[in-house]
Amino acid sequence: ALFGLWAMSALVALRKGRAGHWSCRQAWPLVLIGGGMMAVLLEWAQGIVFLDRGRDVADVLADLFGLLAAGCAFRALYLEWPMGKRIL
Repeated sequence: ALFGLWAMSALVALRKGRAGHWSCRQAWPLVLIGGGMMAVLLEWAQGIVFLDRGRDVADVLADLFGLLAAGCAFRALYLEWPMGKRIL
């Protein structure tokens, strides 16, 4: 859920930026790559900081699912999915 909220916030912030800027056009790949790297890094750090808690691939997959769910929700709410944004 936290990765979903983070991804939704990041997508809204990036898409509300300057319209012609590359970060606005490439918001979804930026969020997916950044969130994926953060998921792996947090899981790796968790295994080091908390000795009684190990690293778990299922946690990374759950984080990635949150990212994907946020991407679908963003597209449905803001881009009129599945048709995409219409220009009048």
